[in-house]
Amino acid sequence: DELRLLKDQLHATGREQRARMVSIIGEGGIGKTRLSQELLRYIDGIAEDVYYHNGRSPAYGEGVTFWALGEMIRQRAGIIEGEDAGKARMKLRTTVAEFASDEEDQRWIEPRLAALIGLAEMPPGDRSELFAALRTFFQRISERGTVLMVFEDLHWADEGLLDFIEELVERSTPSPILVLTLARPELVERRSDWGATRRRTLLMHLSRLDDGAMRELVAGLAPGIPDAVVERLAERTAGVPLHAVEFVRMLINTGRLLAVDDGYELAGDPGELAIPDRSEERRVGK
Repeated sequence: DELRLLKDQLHATGREQRARMVSIIGEGGIGKTRLSQELLRYIDGIAEDVYYHNGRSPAYGEGVTFWALGEMIRQRAGIIEGEDAGKARMKLRTTVAEFASDEEDQRWIEPRLAALIGLAEMPPGDRSELFAALRTFFQRISERGTVLMVFEDLHWADEGLLDFIEELVERSTPSPILVLTLARPELVERRSDWGATRRRTLLMHLSRLDDGAMRELVAGLAPGIPDAVVERLAERTAGVPLHAVEFVRMLINTGRLLAVDDGYELAGDPGELAIPDRSEERRVGK
């Protein structure tokens, strides 16, 4: 259902030529990144031109306020980590010229993007100048096709990045830009109105899976695993898919699950499996 909603939002963005934002909120391991990856797989198979960008907000470090945007700029320009600064600057200049045909725009945008990714000093001006340059760059890209911008781990983001995202959506009304933000509930604790009250925004909460869905997930991960182990895993992983995936992977890596022709078989006594109990986390609301 959630993936279908994201597909609808993507196509509506292109059809209506209007910016919008979908904010996905859920605890760690619940499937936020997986959902965005499934949307990317879908994009790879459609005829519509979609310009995809992805950036993550680090938990700590210096100069990380706009780190996610810097990653998006590097991806679009094809700049790899540790690349020679001169070559990287040339790639950036070529990319800006490709999407912003006006030379005046190029002279204004390119130095600010270069400063953002550490290739130059930031030109004079306040933060609004950087915001405007970034916004204009992505708007120019959206003239070629729908722009998708995925911001991961947004709960770690500084206030500056949150301000930029809201401003981008608000001031890009006639541009087909879909902003997808992935965050833990801490984000809405900081900004209670995030993704819920502004125009063309949608807030989506991902809940834990029920026991039936967890049993289906575990059985699908390792066909042939004993029903008793499936039941214990479904109960103890408390509806968090990543917990189940990690435990099944551990069983395979340690040789407790052995690959056979039609799936897997369990080595040893099922009763000896030490399965961490995550159900207590569900009761205390972690």
